[in-house]
Amino acid sequence: MKSNRFVNLIKKLKKSDNDSGVAMITAMIIGVVVMVFCLLLLMVTYILYSQSTNRVNEMQCKIIAQSGMEALRDEIRDSDSEIHKYLADQIEAGTWLSADAAVVNPGSEAVTELELDLVDRTDSNDLYLYDVKATLSYGLNQSDDDFVLPDIDDDNDGSSGANAGGNVGGNVGGQPAGIGNVTVHIKITVIKGPEDNPLCYITYEADYDEVSFN
Repeated sequence: MKSNRFVNLIKKLKKSDNDSGVAMITAMIIGVVVMVFCLLLLMVTYILYSQSTNRVNEMQCKIIAQSGMEALRDEIRDSDSEIHKYLADQIEAGTWLSADAAVVNPGSEAVTELELDLVDRTDSNDLYLYDVKATLSYGLNQSDDDFVLPDIDDDNDGSSGANAGGNVGGNVGGQPAGIGNVTVHIKITVIKGPEDNPLCYITYEADYDEVSFN
């Protein structure tokens, strides 16, 4: 009788041990599943945050590029502005040549493209993280088209532009001291962050007709 009770006690103990082992394994499996789910949730959150940050950076670069283009357009149009006078002096000195003149009579120190840094590095401002440059070139032409800012597509791949057109003409063999009715091509480049790994990069181009540097 005692032997049967002892056997039954051992069976109960074994059954109890088996149940506790199954419960531990189940708890471990549930814990792993929950951990994986949390990691996936964190990964999705990070991806969404990264995409949102990239989108904001792209929009900021686009706004800066468009604002820079509008400001530069107004400066070139204003004959009393410092930029207009600077460009006129470069043409008069033969430093800045049109593409046509450079082919016929290139100067040793002359260039067909002038690059302007639109960020004042001597003063602290909100653009200290950005590298904003304007590259200007021009051609002699007669055109009645006016300057039109190109629209920037939301799905911009990093560059956009518009050409207003015009027929090339004028004296391509020399560089006159003062010329009018030229087309100035403007290319704005905006880079945020380091050049080797920028947070955003965009180029924005347009032609500005009927510019007079007399």
